[in-house]
Amino acid sequence: MRIYLTPRKTYAISVIIPMYNAEKYIGECLDSLLVQTFQDFEVIVVDDCSTDNSAKIVESYASKFNNMYACYGERFTFTTMEKNTGSGALPRNKGLSLSRGEYIQFLDADDMLTKTALEELYRFAKKYNSDVVYCEKHYESDENGYNIRIESRQKGKFIDKPTLETNDLKKRVEGIVNDRYLTVPWNKFVKRILIMENEIFFPAVKISEDNIWTQGLLFYAKNFLRVPDLVYIQRMSANSVMRLGRTPQQEINFWLNPVLLGLKSLDELMNRHEFFRTNPSCRFSLLKKFVNTRFNWTFESSKQLSENLIYSAIKNEFGGKLGEYDVLIPALCTALYNEKKECSEILHKFTARIDVKLVPKTGKADFKILSISDNKTLAGRSRWLPKSERGYFIQSYSGELEIVIKVVTDGRFELNLKGLDIRNPENKLKRIPYWIDYTNLTVNDKVIFDTPTPTWHDKPYCYTLDVKAGEEITIQTSWIPHRSE
Repeated sequence: MRIYLTPRKTYAISVIIPMYNAEKYIGECLDSLLVQTFQDFEVIVVDDCSTDNSAKIVESYASKFNNMYACYGERFTFTTMEKNTGSGALPRNKGLSLSRGEYIQFLDADDMLTKTALEELYRFAKKYNSDVVYCEKHYESDENGYNIRIESRQKGKFIDKPTLETNDLKKRVEGIVNDRYLTVPWNKFVKRILIMENEIFFPAVKISEDNIWTQGLLFYAKNFLRVPDLVYIQRMSANSVMRLGRTPQQEINFWLNPVLLGLKSLDELMNRHEFFRTNPSCRFSLLKKFVNTRFNWTFESSKQLSENLIYSAIKNEFGGKLGEYDVLIPALCTALYNEKKECSEILHKFTARIDVKLVPKTGKADFKILSISDNKTLAGRSRWLPKSERGYFIQSYSGELEIVIKVVTDGRFELNLKGLDIRNPENKLKRIPYWIDYTNLTVNDKVIFDTPTPTWHDKPYCYTLDVKAGEEITIQTSWIPHRSE
C-alpha cells in the first residue's frame, strides 16, 4: 500500500530536511535555500522531537519562504514526528509522503547548498531525463562553516563531465561492492515518481538506512547521471559521538541493528526485483558486502563478552523481529565469537598503528595518501586534531608497509610509529601498553633507523620533516611481534 497521495499543487523540487536539535545551524541551512537562483521548490522540515529551540527558529522562516516569492504559494511545511525515532529514516519518509515536487533533494539540518545548487541539479535532470543526478564530490566545512575543502568518499576514478551510468545491473552491483557510490541521501537529486512507484523508502533502522535506500535507487533507476558539480556543503560537527553511556551488550545491539534488521530490509528489497530472483550470485554479493562492512562495528563491541552473553544480547533484542531471518542469530553469534578469537591472536602478534599528519606554516594543512601497499589496511581521518591540521591513522597486521603521500600545502610533516589504542576495560580513560617493535624506517630512500625500536601508543617513535606543496613522501617501515612489560 502506498504511503502518499497524489499532490494537488506541484513544484519542480521538494527539499526535505530531517531535523533534531539543530538550533545552531538550521538558520544557515534555510538561508542557503532563500538565496537559491532557482526558486520553484517547496521546503519540508520534519522535526524528530527536538528539545532545543530548533522548532521556533524554523517557524520564523515560514513567512520568509511564503512571502518572498508569492507566485509559488504556500511552499513551506513544518511538521513534527509523534515521538523521537533516533535517526533520519522515518522523518525522511514522512517528508516524502508530504512532498509535491517533481524531484526530491534531501538536505541535513546542519548543512547548506551552494547558491546555484538547485538550478544546476534541475537543469541536469531535465537535459538528460535523469531518474537520479548523483554528485561525486561535495564541499566539507568545519563546525563553524569555515575552512571549506573538496571531499569525496567514493572509490575509483572521477568524471569531469556529466556521464550516464551503465544500465547493466550486474555492473552496478560491482560498483556497490567496490564502493563506487557514496550512500548518503543528500548527494542524489531523485525523481519523485521513481521513489513512489517502486516504494524505495528508508527502512526503520538507526544506521545504514541510507545505504539500503541508495541501493534501491540503483536497482530501479534507468537514467543514473554522474556529475562533477560541487553543490552541497557538509558541516563536520564535533558533537557526533556514537558511543556514549552504553554497556557492551547495548553496544552490540546498537551496531547489530543494521546488520540484522538492515539485512532483512535489503533482502526484501531485492526480492521484489526480477533481476535478483534470477541472479542469486549478485544478490549474495550485496548481502555479503552489507554484512562485512558493518561486522567490525559489532565485533569491536563484543570483545569483552563471552559467547553466551553475545547470544543473549542478540536474541533478547532481535529474536522477535526477524521472522524467517531468525536463523541468522546463531550464525552471527558464532561468527562474532570466532572473529574475536582470530583477531585477538592477530592483534597479539602483529598489529601496528602509524599516524601521519601535516602542521601548516599558515592557513589550513592538506595532503593526500596516494597508496598503501597493504590492501587490508584500516585507515581513517584523525578528526581529533586542531582544525588547521590534517592527519590520518593507519593500522595494519601485514608486518611491513609502504605509504606514498603527496603534500598539497607547505608545512611540517609528522610521522608517529606506535601500537594500538587499547583501553583498560575497568577504566576507559586509561590505555594498556601494547608494544610494537619497529625494525626499520626509511623516508624518501633515507634510512632513519634499522634496529628494533620498541613503541606503544603513548610512547611513539616520532619523525618530522619540513615539506613543500607538491612534494611526494615515500615511507617504508616494518615491525615484529610486540613485547609486554
